[in-house]
Amino acid sequence: MFIPIVACKPEIYSFSANPKVLTNRDSVHLHWDIQGRPELTFHQKNIAYSGGDSLQQLQFSLVAVKGRSRTIPHVIELNVLPLSYRDVFVLPVTGRHGDTLVAQGNRDSLYNDFKVESMTSLNGRKILVQRGMYQTMLYDSVTRSKTFRGLDYSGTWKVESLLTPQEKVNPKLIPNQFVIAAFISPKTP
Repeated sequence: MFIPIVACKPEIYSFSANPKVLTNRDSVHLHWDIQGRPELTFHQKNIAYSGGDSLQQLQFSLVAVKGRSRTIPHVIELNVLPLSYRDVFVLPVTGRHGDTLVAQGNRDSLYNDFKVESMTSLNGRKILVQRGMYQTMLYDSVTRSKTFRGLDYSGTWKVESLLTPQEKVNPKLIPNQFVIAAFISPKTP
């Protein structure tokens, strides 16, 4: 009697991490379902991004091993977000409607994991900030507005400001950008 023996190949059925958004105070729990013996590799690195800042990234690589066979690595990358961060957001003036200057800017997907806590103007002038259906007036760099608290930081922002009497007389004084300081924090899952 001949009985064929079939060796099962190693296989990774699932590999996940929880939470998906974390700060340096959080623990990461890894879960996997595999056939074979697990080999887990961990790397920690800094990812540079705009403004000269960097973000810490954790990288976990899982391989299933059975005998001499190995699976291709399954990789999970997690960004370690700061508990609170002050982002300086420069919005270029894109137009003018009568006596109102209009600026617009976008925070890209790098900021997907952040929500707004508060913001303030760094212009030395009163500006109207709009995001979707929300808007608020920012008066100075001292007073923080919490109107946008909890809103996603990524996306399009619009700023408007009236021309000053000096700018009406001398157009060379008209600014080409507005600057806001946004205080942001990581979203929790």
